[in-house]
Amino acid sequence: MWMIVQTRQVRHEWHGLEAGGWRLEARSAVVSPGVLVCASLLQPPASSFQPGAILLTPDVVSWTDGGCRGNPGPGGWGMLLVNAASRDCLERCGGERTTTNNRMEITAAIMVLRSLKKPGLTVVINSDSQLLIKGATEWMRGWKARGWRRKEGELLNADLWQELDRLMEVQSTTWKWVKGHAGDPGNERADQLTNRAMDAVQAGQDADWTNRTTWTGRLG
Repeated sequence: MWMIVQTRQVRHEWHGLEAGGWRLEARSAVVSPGVLVCASLLQPPASSFQPGAILLTPDVVSWTDGGCRGNPGPGGWGMLLVNAASRDCLERCGGERTTTNNRMEITAAIMVLRSLKKPGLTVVINSDSQLLIKGATEWMRGWKARGWRRKEGELLNADLWQELDRLMEVQSTTWKWVKGHAGDPGNERADQLTNRAMDAVQAGQDADWTNRTTWTGRLG
């Protein structure tokens, strides 16, 4: 599975062994004083290597989704969080009476990172939202440097982007775009959770829902 890597103020040390054109590497990443994160990476031959993309074994794999009926209107978010080693899975969803699609997409990612109980984990967040992924990996640094504003002026959902930025400082976060409604099991489940939340909001019920299960789908 190919992933876009987002790192924040991290010092990397690389040790590798190359054989048959493939390169197996171990990474030590110091994310803050006293916190050391290690991950193994497998890189393909140079002929097929994509700049900025690596293969890694994460601690946690997650999928997120957000939606809105009306935009603005009643909306919901859904996420599932899978322990890559044990396959233990946390599912959550929630919603708001009046919101937007983008706010729900960002909120879902925030809820993933808030659900993690310890810092320094390697986390993959799968999303079908280009805005969420580009915001987190490409645009956020510029917004932050301008006091959480765009070049053109006001930054929408600045409160959520700031919270996401704060949480990303705590974990080693990797973002991966997945095509929506294309058969990816995690994406499909996140969509189901989002619709569950929107249904509850529209029915005047509590949209917050949590479930623990075992994940049997693929992780990448």
